[in-house]
Amino acid sequence: MSGDSRSHFNRSTERRFKQVSITVAAVLGLLLTPLIISGDLRLELAHRFNLAAGRDIEQIAGANDNATLIVLPIQTTTPGGRTENRFRAAFIATDSADGVELVSIDDGSLVVLPLDSYDFWSNSFDGNHVLFQDTRTPDVVKGVLVNVNTLELTTMTADAHYPTRIPGDWESASWETSMGSCHGASPNARYISCFQNPALPTFFAGDWELKVLVYGDADKSATIYRGLGVAPWVGWSNDDSRLYFQNEHGIWVATISIEMFS
Repeated sequence: MSGDSRSHFNRSTERRFKQVSITVAAVLGLLLTPLIISGDLRLELAHRFNLAAGRDIEQIAGANDNATLIVLPIQTTTPGGRTENRFRAAFIATDSADGVELVSIDDGSLVVLPLDSYDFWSNSFDGNHVLFQDTRTPDVVKGVLVNVNTLELTTMTADAHYPTRIPGDWESASWETSMGSCHGASPNARYISCFQNPALPTFFAGDWELKVLVYGDADKSATIYRGLGVAPWVGWSNDDSRLYFQNEHGIWVATISIEMFS
C-alpha cells in the first residue's frame, strides 16, 4: 500500500472513530441527563439496587394526603441527673369533614376532635397529654386536650386555654423541641435516632440519611433510610418498636429490633 493510500485509510479510520465517539457520547448524554437532573430518579434507582438504605421501608402517607405526624417531646431525667428529651410519636392527624381525625400510633384507634382545623399543639412533660388548638381567630381560640393513652377529650374553655393541673410547657409548640442531629431518644431509652452526614459534601442520591443507634452503645448502629428534601421530624412508638418520620414528601414507618444491630 502506498503512502497516500495509507494516509487516506488512517484519515478515514479517524473519522469513523470520531463519529462513533460522538454517537456514544450523545447516547450516554441522553441516558445520564435524567440522572443528573432528577434527584427523585437517582434516589429511586439507589433504593432499587440497594445503593442507599430504605428500599423496604413503608411509606404510610404521601405529600398530598393532608396527614401530620404528631410527635411529643418527653422530658426525663437520666440516672446521672441530666435532663433529656425523648420523642414519642402519638398520632397521625388529618382534617376531615367531621373535624380533626387522630389515629393512634399505638393501637390504630380513631378519635375525632371537635375542631374544624388546628394550627398548634403542645404537650405535657410526660407525653401523656396533648393540647390541640385552632388559633386562626385570636379572639376565639378553640382547644381540645387529648389523653394520649385513653383518647379521652377535654374541651378547653374561653377563660382557660391551657391545662392548669397537668405539668407541661403548654404555650410552646411541641415541634419546637428538636432532636438535633443525634438526640432522638426513644421513650424507653432503647434507641437513638440520628442523621448521618455524607462522606462527601452531599449524597449523590438523596439529601439526608436516618440511622439508629443502640442507647448506651453508639458502636451498634443501623442505617434506616435515605430521603429527599428537608430532614424529617422523628418520633417513636411508645414501646420503641417503630420509628416514624415525616417531611414534605410524606410519612414513613420503620420497624426496629435489636437483631438489626448484631
